[in-house]
Amino acid sequence: MYRLPTFLCVVASICFSILPSFGAKAVDDCACTQKLNDGLIAYVNEDFPLALRILESVSEANNPLAQLLVGRMLARGQGTQKNCELAIYWLQRAARGANGDAAFDLASFAEQGRCMSRNISAAITWYELAAAEGNDWAPNALGEIYLRTQGSAPNYAKAAFWFRRGARSYDARSFYHLGEMYASGQGVEKDLIEAYKWFDLSAGVDLPDGVSRLTAGALARDKVREDLMPAQVTEGKNRSIQWMADHGVGSSASNESKLSIAHRVRKTSLDNQVGIADREP
Repeated sequence: MYRLPTFLCVVASICFSILPSFGAKAVDDCACTQKLNDGLIAYVNEDFPLALRILESVSEANNPLAQLLVGRMLARGQGTQKNCELAIYWLQRAARGANGDAAFDLASFAEQGRCMSRNISAAITWYELAAAEGNDWAPNALGEIYLRTQGSAPNYAKAAFWFRRGARSYDARSFYHLGEMYASGQGVEKDLIEAYKWFDLSAGVDLPDGVSRLTAGALARDKVREDLMPAQVTEGKNRSIQWMADHGVGSSASNESKLSIAHRVRKTSLDNQVGIADREP
């Protein structure tokens, strides 16, 4: 039976609310391709043999989203035997087609030594590509690499740069890392009020694992508060509110309402036109 194009758009939207963001080009392809639509439905329903069969043919037509999902299924052994060589082949094709999530997968493989030899330099290259293509998690991953010792002293300047990029996509881990840096004076001037701000932001978007368990951000924020005067705590709260206002969240947002930021505000791409004052050190 013929399916109306509007129906395809609705199904595609449902798929993308479940799967990670894949970029504007992939969305356009998904909205216009019946086979890709069927493959996405099979993938979401975890009918991996059917999804793989459909999406492999779509991948041959150079669709980055299909290539990403085929690569993931091959890497995980979903619907077929695990095949790292083919998985990397399809992920690389997807990444070259401007799919940031495929670049992120390749970066994590290189960083962790999965499906390929561990190679931190390659991981950095793929993470940078992922960040340029709008993957929300790549900036924090880069910051964590530079924060860790890789045969030399940590590069705090680069770590702070990427954590700030991660903060722009409301990544609670990036907020938390910035709080740590300001609390201890790692690569930045020690500033407990600024640390309070970042921990407060982290507490606002990092959902707790259980109802009775506080987030790491909240615990760190409350620990810093012990060393602050009441006026300084107020200043830290005001900085947190101002940061949200400057980044598209109403200045009247409460700490509780911030819990929905990461879910309510999902950037499909970062600001890739980096200004002079916002270039990696």
